[in-house]
Parts: sequence; structure tokens; C-alpha cells
Amino acid sequence: MNTLFKNAHILKMTGEDIFFGDLLVEGNRIKYIGKNKVFDEKIDEIIDCHGNLLMPGFKNCHTHSSMVFLRSAADDLPLQDWLFNYCFPAEANLTSDDIYHLSKLAFLEYISSGITACFDQYFFMDAFKRASEEMGFRSVICLMPSVINRDFGGYQTSQELYSSTLLRTFDVFIFISKFSVCNIFRAFTIICMYFY
Repeated sequence: MNTLFKNAHILKMTGEDIFFGDLLVEGNRIKYIGKNKVFDEKIDEIIDCHGNLLMPGFKNCHTHSSMVFLRSAADDLPLQDWLFNYCFPAEANLTSDDIYHLSKLAFLEYISSGITACFDQYFFMDAFKRASEEMGFRSVICLMPSVINRDFGGYQTSQELYSSTLLRTFDVFIFISKFSVCNIFRAFTIICMYFY
């Protein structure tokens, strides 16, 4: 399918000034960006941008997408009170299914503000991965070998926990690195090391 975006201000991110022109997408790839071209290709859809700006999507490089359920809740508290007395207890009740649905909600919010990819870390990242895959949202999945206790009383740092988490992380890494979203983008997994 060929889609032509006409009458757009275009920012290419290559150091050029913004210019007025057209952008042709063939399937899921940009085939042409420029001015005043007569297209020989069959155009399936023409979108008139009415002078609006076309540019690459934003990338959010630090997200906990599923935390959307905490937005504006007790946000008048100091950070430590919010984390330990409100946030952590609420998170302790989350399930994999909650993460799946909350991730989808977060993706819709991201897209509405021009964010087309995120680097995410949170709980139940397998559910996040599934939501990302189903919605075609580009994600870099960050897994943490250091994990917060489920009762949120502190951090577990024992060698036993570290080893078991690292093994689980490696298994998920192998699994996630094999899936692709809409044949456009491959999800990546990063093992994030935190020291407290």
C-alpha cells in the first residue's frame, strides 16, 4: 500500500532546514521525502497535512509505563511518602494482567503526544512485551537483576536472588530477542544493573 502525505512541513533530522513538501510511504517504509515530485506509483491513500509538521517520533528513554494508574494520585506528598506509603503498597497488588492492560493504556497516551518508542522497566515484563507486540509499539525492555521485595520493605541483594533473577532475565532475553513487531522493529532487552 502506498500512502502519500502532501502539503507538509518536513523535518528530516539530517541538519537541513524544515521544508515544505511530500512524503511517500510504501508498505511500512518511507520511500520518498522531497518537493514537487510527480509520482508514477499507484497511490492508495493521500493524506493532506495542511501545512502541519511531519518529523520522526519522540523516544521516551525512561519509562515505567504501567504506572499510569498512579498518575495524579497523592502527588502532593513528598517523594519518600509517596513511594513507601502510597506507590509501593499499590504496586504490590498488581498482577501480570494489570500490567498488560496498563501498558496498552500507556502506549495510547504515548502515541497521542508523538512518542513512538520507549525504554521500559517494571514488573511482569512478559506482559509488557505481549502488549507491545499486539499494539505494534516499539519498545526496549529493560530487566533488572536487583528486584524490590514484593512486600516493598527493602531491596533483596542476596547472591541467590541475583543468580535466579539473572537466569530468569537471560531466559526472557532469549525469548524477547526473537520477536518482531509488524516486521518493522525488533524489541531489545537490556539487563539494567542498579546498585543501592
